Amino acid sequence: MLPMPGTPAASWAVYRAKLRAVFEGADPRVCAAFWLFGLINNVLYVIILSAAVDLVGPAVPKGVVLLADVIPSFITKLVAPYFIHQVPYAVRIFVFVGLSTAGMLLIALTPASRDGGAIGIRMLGIIFASLSSGGGELSFLGLTHYYGHFSLAAWGSGTGGAGLVGAGAHLVIP
Repeated sequence: MLPMPGTPAASWAVYRAKLRAVFEGADPRVCAAFWLFGLINNVLYVIILSAAVDLVGPAVPKGVVLLADVIPSFITKLVAPYFIHQVPYAVRIFVFVGLSTAGMLLIALTPASRDGGAIGIRMLGIIFASLSSGGGELSFLGLTHYYGHFSLAAWGSGTGGAGLVGAGAHLVIP
């Protein structure tokens, strides 16, 4: 526990020593890697939710985008733990990158029209991105077992960073 500011025990040396003790044993490369894993895995999810109105237009309920983004990920997290351990991590990551890329391309390259076909293709892209996010979450959280508790903390921080980066990216990039 850190001392209260203004008390005699509150000095920069005390704060530095306490923080150094808390982070003792943390590998900066592992922390950076898992922070990036969390960020990259979740940023597309946040961008899709932030851009819901832009993706389907004002005539379609935004809940459709939310459901297309949440349900496939939920089903993946519900079913995949029973068999995903049979698939090597390298293969999983390759598949999830492919799904995420396909999802982004389907969303980005679909014509801007608001007809049912274009919206359906965008929804398919959202579903691909959701499957990738759910599977990536399972895999990376499972991988934290081999890298200690700092990897889990870094993953969690990266997913929080994805919220800021994704919402900021949607705001800044038209």
